[in-house]
Amino acid sequence: MALAGVLNKNPQVSDVKLSGNEGTFDFAGTEEQLAQLLADVVAAGVGVVSFTESKYTVEELYMKISRHEVM
Repeated sequence: MALAGVLNKNPQVSDVKLSGNEGTFDFAGTEEQLAQLLADVVAAGVGVVSFTESKYTVEELYMKISRHEVM
């Protein structure tokens, strides 16, 4: 899949989860790098309908830290 390839080769992307027409991933980069990632996804021929940022609550972030999912 083109989307998986683009996401997996980006060093700022981790925890990629794709299912059907949806996907989520963690991103540890700048806004400019995120904009470039979106441009790369579109250039790879992936049709993008929505691209949004999710914020974590304190509880969600604590759980991710306790499971060592956050660097």
